[in-house]
Amino acid sequence: MKDKKKNIYKIISFIKKLLMAILTFLCMLVVFSIMVIFSIKKASEGFLNEKELQNIVNNIDIMNILINTSEFDEINFIKDNFIDSGIEKETIDAFITSTPINNYVKESLNKKIDNILNGKDEKVFTKDSIYNFLELNMSSIVEELQEKNIPKSDMLTKENQEKILNKIKLKLPKIEEKILSIGDKLNSLLNLNYNINIKDILYFVKLFYINIIDFLLILLFILYVMGIVITRKSFIKSLKWIGLTFISSGIMIHAINKLLVKLNIELLPDIIIDFIKTTLVNIINHLREYSILFILFGILFILIELIIYLIKKYKRENNNRIKKYFKKLSFNR
Repeated sequence: MKDKKKNIYKIISFIKKLLMAILTFLCMLVVFSIMVIFSIKKASEGFLNEKELQNIVNNIDIMNILINTSEFDEINFIKDNFIDSGIEKETIDAFITSTPINNYVKESLNKKIDNILNGKDEKVFTKDSIYNFLELNMSSIVEELQEKNIPKSDMLTKENQEKILNKIKLKLPKIEEKILSIGDKLNSLLNLNYNINIKDILYFVKLFYINIIDFLLILLFILYVMGIVITRKSFIKSLKWIGLTFISSGIMIHAINKLLVKLNIELLPDIIIDFIKTTLVNIINHLREYSILFILFGILFILIELIIYLIKKYKRENNNRIKKYFKKLSFNR
């Protein structure tokens, strides 16, 4: 009967140890994931956020790219409509790539980014907004063309500007359609060739880089580190497991870094390739720092537990020697 009870006790004890080991492993896995995610977030948040996305747009010569990209035949339609309205063929390219128009397109795209991030679905390029822009900026566009000595820009007198605006106003509904078509085509091209969904990226950026994510990750990190300590039933005994988690995280971040170094970004759109190159270099450097830091901390935690273990072992052995000495002394008496 006693043997049976002992066997039952051993089985229960084994099951308890096994469950604790599984819980420890699960806590380590969560801490590992949190550290990797947190590192990626902190390494990239200075380069991949709402403001940075808008900076990308602001640093792109959008109209020049659209003119020189064969996929966007809508640009030729828009150019033809401007020519029909009275702008000379020799002037049209310089007209639609002028600074005011480029800035207008950039501001509109930034507004589009804001709308997507805030869940709004409204047009930024409408016939009314395009006309209002042209009405307000026609003279400054012409002034720029004349300063650059663009052929036949001298024909864009005040009187002709008024006539052009009146004719363009009639053609704006079709121009608006073509501009919207460019947006749709750009999105479908990105989806088709690069497997990128612009809206998904913007939503991810908005959610991933808000400050509350930092707080949640840190809170979860503390809770699951405590979970490791509780399942190991000792802070000292848990140090090696925490250390192994840190080392594993450091190795994983190092592996991610290696993948980023080998990443072929030449397949990405030319519009964003320079930005991606610069961003990748910065992220790789930051991730390397996190990788080294985590591995060093991991080794430190393991060494601390080892040192404490050796100190305790030395004290235990020393106490045993003292006890044996006193026993021997008392026996001799």
